[in-house]
Amino acid sequence: MNMERIHDLGVREIGIVPLLPLGCVLGYTIRSSFERCNETQNSLVKFHKMLLLEAVNTSNNQIDTTKGSLFFILDLYNAF
Repeated sequence: MNMERIHDLGVREIGIVPLLPLGCVLGYTIRSSFERCNETQNSLVKFHKMLLLEAVNTSNNQIDTTKGSLFFILDLYNAF
């Protein structure tokens, strides 16, 4: 994903959706009779989210956010 290129096209507010809790999908929860998620998978998703947040913060620091330009993360992971 090249957020700077999208910004250069004139898009000023960009919401980015990180991965959802993949360890909670049917294929993993069936092993525990749908009572718990696979924490190994979810820890990988959390790591990806951390890297994504760093990239978004770096991009926001490189552009002029005072003119209404902003990249932000729609945190759907914690919604579940």
